[in-house]
Amino acid sequence: MTITDTDLAPDEEDQFAHQAEMHLIRERFKAQTMTEVLQRMQNDPEDPWLVPGLISAKSTFLYGPAKIGKSWLVSHLVGALLNNGRFLDVQVPTDRRFSVAVAYTDHGGDLEYTERIHTIADDASRVGLLDIGGRMHHDDWESLLEFCLDQGHNVLVIDNATQALPGSMNEDHSWRVFYDELRMFIRAGIAVVIVGHSTSKTFNGKPSDTHMGSDYAVQGVRWIMRVKKVNRRLEVKVHGNHGHGRTLKVRPGAGARFDVESVVLDEEAAGEKESQVQDRDKATFDRNAEHAQYVVDHCQGMIPAEVAQSLSDQFGGSVQTFKNSLSTRALSKLLDREGDGTETRWARTSS
Repeated sequence: MTITDTDLAPDEEDQFAHQAEMHLIRERFKAQTMTEVLQRMQNDPEDPWLVPGLISAKSTFLYGPAKIGKSWLVSHLVGALLNNGRFLDVQVPTDRRFSVAVAYTDHGGDLEYTERIHTIADDASRVGLLDIGGRMHHDDWESLLEFCLDQGHNVLVIDNATQALPGSMNEDHSWRVFYDELRMFIRAGIAVVIVGHSTSKTFNGKPSDTHMGSDYAVQGVRWIMRVKKVNRRLEVKVHGNHGHGRTLKVRPGAGARFDVESVVLDEEAAGEKESQVQDRDKATFDRNAEHAQYVVDHCQGMIPAEVAQSLSDQFGGSVQTFKNSLSTRALSKLLDREGDGTETRWARTSS
């Protein structure tokens, strides 16, 4: 039997209307009791990271100067997600299948991202490229969300934010509206990576590390990744409000590849996190030692270029990275080389 207004007494009508109103309010604010949240965390623990310590599972704002390589860095991330590989030397989750939507604003962004991602991932069928043009409004964001859900995209890249804003980038209101729209995606379980720009202003004659536009550009986001160039390397600094940050010195490699040369944790991240870095350093040393022993056992009579190719075939990774390592980096310190051509002999260093 269907309940109609005529079936209810006046007091019941008021109560029914009140309950309906409260239901709408709960839906509007996603209202939950603390008990409900704790139960959900027990049944389905929520991982705050897309890439542990680097990219949030909610929202990440990546910014830096123009033409510094932000889109290459994003392509490196997309390739790691598609391959279940490593982003800036950190393993992405291997128990999830990722599908990425790249929403670009610059003309030709589809070609640029296709070329860059293809340097690191052969199968790009799980990448959607969307020309969002200029300013995005509520209906546009709703359509984009509907498309992402239909296509199964669980990661959204917006490159870049300043052109997608509904108003001036210098106004708090523009960024507030922008992040309000992105909450739809986050609530739907889609991680959002936003690309922005650094200001062109200088401080004491040096380029500023500040983002471009209103302060709310970084206040309204979950995690921040700032990129700048230092001595022909990239310095990547990450920080936010659900964990301590770190600073990475990164060497751009071939295509959308980056080699991490050093990691420094924030001063607050002592104790356990320091031991994690030590574990990582030991793992890196052990891996380099394994590579060096392979060269001694299997690469006699090979010149460095041939050795690099053999290492790449055996262990994966970039041939160019192994060439660099044999020339001036880790493997050059672990190996001695004598002779030329087919007379080349490799041996472990005595130190």
